[in-house]
Amino acid sequence: MNRLFPSIIIVLILLNIALSSLIFYYSTQGETFCTFGDFCATVQSSSYGNLFGMPVSLFGIFSFALLFVLYILTLKTTAFEPYFVFSAIIGSLFALYFIFIQLFLLRAFCFSCLIIDVSTLFILLLFLLQKHRGKLL
Repeated sequence: MNRLFPSIIIVLILLNIALSSLIFYYSTQGETFCTFGDFCATVQSSSYGNLFGMPVSLFGIFSFALLFVLYILTLKTTAFEPYFVFSAIIGSLFALYFIFIQLFLLRAFCFSCLIIDVSTLFILLLFLLQKHRGKLL
């Protein structure tokens, strides 16, 4: 059995944890982490940089860690699949929200943030494609 999609999903989740961790760490140092471009500070320090009273990056660390655990459990047993799918859908909705904010409200793009957002959308897409094919690729 080929494990391409599960491997890619795991790598994307771990990438999101790493980027969220870097963004959070730099923010605790009063700096901004940006993989590319000049507008990360604009996005990360905006009023949209906090969610439920905590930095979006910290929220991302916990959310992606939970998503990782749920995905590993889903690979072991399908009993956890609805929880993973629900979490991935919620994460994708947040990703679309954050992309909308950057595109239409801030009119500034944080490349690191966009990597996280697009990766989140791909996690859900790849899982749904995997399920549609009826097997783990």
